[in-house]
Formats: sequence, structure tokens, C-alpha cells
Amino acid sequence: MSRAWPFLYGRGRERGYRLLIVPGLLTDPAALGWLARAASSGRDGERAERMPDGLAVRLAVRSEVVDGELDEFGRPLRISYGVVSETAVSLRDVDAARKLAVGVYREFLDAEESFQPRTAQSLPGVRQVPAARLAAEPPAVARAVPGVTRAVPRPGPPSRLRLVAVAGAVAVALLAFLLVRSLLAGAAEHSLPTAGTVDLDLLTGANTPGSADLTVTQSDGKIYFEPPPGAGLTQGGCRRPEGPGGRARAVPGSRFCVTTPDGTAYELRVRAITPREILAEVDGP
Repeated sequence: MSRAWPFLYGRGRERGYRLLIVPGLLTDPAALGWLARAASSGRDGERAERMPDGLAVRLAVRSEVVDGELDEFGRPLRISYGVVSETAVSLRDVDAARKLAVGVYREFLDAEESFQPRTAQSLPGVRQVPAARLAAEPPAVARAVPGVTRAVPRPGPPSRLRLVAVAGAVAVALLAFLLVRSLLAGAAEHSLPTAGTVDLDLLTGANTPGSADLTVTQSDGKIYFEPPPGAGLTQGGCRRPEGPGGRARAVPGSRFCVTTPDGTAYELRVRAITPREILAEVDGP
């Protein structure tokens, strides 16, 4: 009998992206960071993965837009759920993970401040029908579960004449998509405190030992990033710094490069700032 562990990754109306259901299989920060990056990569479907400790697993991810729910900036809420399995994954596994995810996500929305991630044990039963390819939309049996919309099905293939007419445009669009995706690979949105310290290694799953890599302070209602002793902070991207190092104000749209004492560089892009948190994309090594 093989085993599969469900997970859920999403954000709330005010709180940023985080793991809301944690597979019981994953017990260390590096593994949790790996799962958060995999769930936020935008790659839906089933694939082979290798965890930070070298364990080979099968990962199945499905993403959906939450029906009728927006964050405080008017953006639709989106969740990613699925399973981590020792062997092949079945559609039944993913459907079971979805059913669990919908209930837990509602609990999270009802109490974002006090919500604690749920640790999930392996799904019961023997799975005999492997999913060679997971559909981008939930199967029919999942439609009755309220609260989450189905992904819009893609249209069928165009006719031969249309293929000839738009082949060039499709090729250009595909190349542009791959370029943008490659530039964004590895970036995930995280929730940073509006005051305190941040361990970027732990946040991104690198699990490099050491002290905090970033200090967040407030002064006159403004938020600033400061590098702790031994770390570096420059404004702009890591490849093309745009400003001096040291203390810098954090505003939506700003970019920073944080260098840890061991030389590891992290790029931060501030997406939004709320009274409770800073939503930022973090690119790790």
C-alpha cells in the first residue's frame, strides 16, 4: 500500500501566502520551504520531485480561484492543493485533498490572525488508478463542493487553416511566456512582519544556519529594512543595484538585495504593505 499526504497553500484577505495544511511526511523547515516553492510555481499536474533530504516523491498540484473572495486590495484569492506521495498519484487522492482543503481554507478565512496550520496524515485506502496527467480543472465529482470555482476549460484545438494563419503568433507568444516564466522561477510571495527580524534562509527553505538576515523597523509611520551585523542590504535588484547600502524605506514596488554573512543573495520585491504584514516576493539562491 502506498501513501499520499495532502497539502494546502494559499493566502487570505489580509494574510500572505503560507502552507495551511502541512503533510505529516514533512518535518523539517527545508522540506516545508521546498513544498511552498513547488506549490507556488504555477506548475499544475503530477510530476516527479526530489525533496531536500534526497527522498524521491511524486507531487501533484492543482490550483483554483476561490469563488466570490477577494483580498483587501480587490485581488481574487487563489489556492493550490494536492498531495505528496511515495508512488504514483491517483485522481481520487487529489479529489480527497481538495475536499479537505476547502474546509480548512474556510476555517483560515474565518480566523486568519489566530489560524494555525493543520498537520495532515496520509490519505486512507489503496490507490490503484494512477493519474498519468492531472486535469487542470476539478473532475465532475468535485463540483458539488461549495466555495471554490472550477478552472475555465481550455478551448479545443483550432482548425488547420487557423493553425497556418496564427502559427507565427503562437510561437512568439509561447517564447514570451517561457521567457517570463524563467525570469519568475523560484519567486514566491511571503508574509514579512512590519516590525521584527526575518530569517530569509528559513523563510525560503534554504535552512542555512545563522542569525536573522533582515531587520524591519518603523519610524513616523514608515517602514524600513535594515541589515543586521554581517549582512548587506542594497536598493534595487541583486544584479543591478540602484542605490546605497544600509537602511532603506520599504514601499510597494521597491526592490532590495539582501546578502547574508555567508555570501548568499536574496532579492526582495515588495508587493503590498498592510498594517499587519509586508507581502513580498523573495528570490532565493
